[in-house]
Amino acid sequence: MSKLNIMIQDFKDEYGQTISSFFVISLIFHLCAVIFSEGFHRPDEHLGIMRFVGYKLGLLKASEALTSWEYPAQIRPWLQPYLYYLIAIIPVKLGFTNPFFLTFLMRLFSSLLGYFSHLYFFKTTAKNFNSKRSLHIYAFALSLLWFLPFFHARTSAENLSTSFFLIGLSLFIAKITSLELKTKFSGTTKDIIIISSFWALSFICRYQMIVMSGPVLIWIFLKVENNKKLLLYGIGTFILIQFLSFPLDYLGYGEWTLAPWNYFKENIISGKSSQFGTDPFWYYISKVFSRGIPFISIFLIIPAFWMFLKKPLHLISFIGLIFLVVHSFIGHKEIRFIFPLAPLASFYIAYMLQTVKFNLLPNWLVKFIIFQSTLALLISTFKPAHNPIDFYKFLYSSPSKINKIYTLNVIRDQLYFYQNRKIEFKHVESQQSIQDQKFYLLSDRLFKHSCEVVYRSYPEWIIGILKKYSKKSKVWTLVLCITN
Repeated sequence: MSKLNIMIQDFKDEYGQTISSFFVISLIFHLCAVIFSEGFHRPDEHLGIMRFVGYKLGLLKASEALTSWEYPAQIRPWLQPYLYYLIAIIPVKLGFTNPFFLTFLMRLFSSLLGYFSHLYFFKTTAKNFNSKRSLHIYAFALSLLWFLPFFHARTSAENLSTSFFLIGLSLFIAKITSLELKTKFSGTTKDIIIISSFWALSFICRYQMIVMSGPVLIWIFLKVENNKKLLLYGIGTFILIQFLSFPLDYLGYGEWTLAPWNYFKENIISGKSSQFGTDPFWYYISKVFSRGIPFISIFLIIPAFWMFLKKPLHLISFIGLIFLVVHSFIGHKEIRFIFPLAPLASFYIAYMLQTVKFNLLPNWLVKFIIFQSTLALLISTFKPAHNPIDFYKFLYSSPSKINKIYTLNVIRDQLYFYQNRKIEFKHVESQQSIQDQKFYLLSDRLFKHSCEVVYRSYPEWIIGILKKYSKKSKVWTLVLCITN
């Protein structure tokens, strides 16, 4: 503990009380998100990772875990599921099989990795800011941007791959003197191997991250004078780590396969990803505005484009520019695909404000943006990532032996991982079509009926408000009905 206290004191001595407080508060929010932000952001996190983990832990049968089209197509890498397997296997062997506890451990690992990747990125890039105010803005954005604790608490490929990439990038930046001008790499062969290993792990977790590590290699070719050894050992290590991941895929699928090629073939050549919808080139820019928070969204977009136009060959700018352009050309788009830009966007904000005279920005606007971000941070941290997760917690701990539940088009994917017994979910078009004399019905419709309510996802006073405005909402209600 004394060594940790020394490290904290050294950080405080170097960057001051304010910046130290930002990262301490950020750590608190990260830990709170681990506890409260249960569930997943997008179904892929459950279908392509948690199901695989549950299967290898012996908690799920093949019929429950391997039903997605992605399994027979063999497009998912097994590195991340096996990392979580290693975290959960000891508790499982000791008899702690509660899935909510196991996912808590996995979120804790993912969150702390994400937190420390941002902390290290700050330490290696802080020297680029000569203004105390801009450095404070950078530290605040990098540690307390409203969705970061939520994002880092996710057991998603986007999160883990971003953390690995950022650690590798930080290690690389620590060994060069400039992010924009011609520079030299001062690291050893060991440093090159470690840096490339992190980028390889990032790629294995999420193949699209090659669009981040690839631009770094191009930048090294253009800007690093002694780049021959760096490129040779770096690319060699990257390829070697990829080959070392193939045995994990063999253990996962039960046969030798090339998951990266399978992914490219299915999603790019066969166009499988486009079947989930396509969007125009400008989708990400428009969605950051429409789904983000006013003012905060502006301060994420404008500095990015300022950097892209004014400093296109700055390392941090070059990575973000290539990443955004390539993703904009891909037909199927989701906001989560550009989450890896978050730490880079924090750099863009502070760098632009430092360059264009931050004093021109009124204090009231800065305070308002900080207020907005703080409010959104509180909501995203303490709200479940997937609201129905509370329903599964109810089923897991319910003393009633519920074996069948009729649903009115509520369940998209049954979360077998969070069940401690087999429960059949059966879709029906209406309550009247059910012939059983006693049955459980799950609905998100806010209508009155004579059945007994056994579970609701929101308190009664919120239900009352919702009933005034809508007959249907995301309120899950489980009722027990008995017919004559």
